[in-house]
Amino acid sequence: MEQWALGGKEPERIFEMVSFVEDTPSRPYNNTLLLGQDRHEHILRSVLERDYGCNVELATELVSFEQHADHVEARISKTVNGQEMLETAVFAYLIGADGARSVVRKQSGLTFLGESPPSVSMVTGDMDIKGIDKKYWRIWGGPSTNGGGPAVSLRPCETDDDRFNFYFMGSEEANEKILSGGRDAVIQGLKEITGRTELQFGELVWLGLWRPNIRMVNKFGEGRVFVAGGKLFSIFLKRTKLRKFVFRRCSCAQSPPADRE
Repeated sequence: MEQWALGGKEPERIFEMVSFVEDTPSRPYNNTLLLGQDRHEHILRSVLERDYGCNVELATELVSFEQHADHVEARISKTVNGQEMLETAVFAYLIGADGARSVVRKQSGLTFLGESPPSVSMVTGDMDIKGIDKKYWRIWGGPSTNGGGPAVSLRPCETDDDRFNFYFMGSEEANEKILSGGRDAVIQGLKEITGRTELQFGELVWLGLWRPNIRMVNKFGEGRVFVAGGKLFSIFLKRTKLRKFVFRRCSCAQSPPADRE
């Protein structure tokens, strides 16, 4: 990683975020690999289908569910060729891994106590950028150079093109200005903080707000319905352009009891 001062001409320092560790037979995957969420999900879907015969349905959203003694009925909305279609499916169990705004959690009556600090947030997204190599993850500004003022991170994406992931770290007012201003505001912010006027900007793939959601449910299930996900906290990433979070249903979920088929 390279650390740069605001508008700097040369990096202040170059360092490893995580030291490389040789793989061993007992730990064959010792080192970190950063992937975009879309690529990561694609890999997971491919493995589920190839190795387990499980097809993940996209553009599918859980609307509601109803528990019974021996099964759960789920009402599902699917978008097909731009048209919304509603269907009801029957399962032995329902597991919701649907994030901080979980439909499953809310309809199960589970609490979600904790906090979402408004003062801790970053604007993030992906954008095609020419004029800078993809050898390093770079950060301009930040605590080491200006006492915690505005900063921006440019991380090369794993794709074979000019795509970078960016993070803007600044005040709530500055973050809102970039979110509301879209592509033009992102470009202006990158130029001002990096001082790299030679950069050429292409497509803004997506733009959103990252904020930690430090919360925990009071229990992990009710009856035949359960929730899962997160580690110490779950992260709500509100995407404001071009992408929509959807409920994903796996067709290899446990089948309903025989008398329900």
